[in-house]
Amino acid sequence: MSFLRPLQLFIMGVALAAAGIGLSADAGKEAPIVPPRQGKSETIHLFNGKDLTGWEGYPDLWSVKDGVIVARNTAPLNTAPTS
Repeated sequence: MSFLRPLQLFIMGVALAAAGIGLSADAGKEAPIVPPRQGKSETIHLFNGKDLTGWEGYPDLWSVKDGVIVARNTAPLNTAPTS
């Protein structure tokens, strides 16, 4: 089993060489600076802090208490698909 690690390193080296990735004369050059993409930033509200409107799941397990989502399992879960 000790031959696996050297074999993995050899295969990785062959793959990198085939892809043109590896040490070259430019190895000391800095990578180019790529600016961030420009776009719209928006906030997605996942929870309204009051109830589970829009959420799917087991209503006998999940609830909201004092503005926090809580789970309470008092019986085995029914994993049958719901329609």
